[in-house]
Parts: sequence; structure tokens; C-alpha cells
Amino acid sequence: MDVGGHLIFLIKGRYERDPTAIVIHELGHALGAQHVAGTIMNESYIAGSTCPDVVTVAQVAAWNRVNLALLTWCSR
Repeated sequence: MDVGGHLIFLIKGRYERDPTAIVIHELGHALGAQHVAGTIMNESYIAGSTCPDVVTVAQVAAWNRVNLALLTWCSR
């Protein structure tokens, strides 16, 4: 998949445990987010992380120079 000039690869047999969380994490990178502990952008996999959080969305907003108030995220 090509997102914003970045290629994202999912390798069969490695991502079946939680593909939604992994795709959201990788899309976060493509949109400018970096690793942050305790978020969907945690460096290592956290079970059940299937929702972009405010920290991750704030990184994407800053990187793309978009007002955070214009974006949405999950709150749990």
C-alpha cells in the first residue's frame, strides 16, 4: 500500500493476531507519528490497541500542520 509516498508492507503469517491495530500503527508512521509508549504508536505490540488516541492524532496534526480540533480520535 502506498500512503503519502510511504510504502506499507504486511507480511503474511506475521500480522494475523491483530491486523487492525498494526495497520493503524503503520498508517500513523506514514502520516508523521513516531513511537510513544502506551499509545497505538507503542514501539511493541499492545493487545487491544485498535483506536488512534489523542497523543497519536496530535503528532499527525503537528506533522501535517493541521488544527487538532479538525481531527477525531477514540477516547476510552
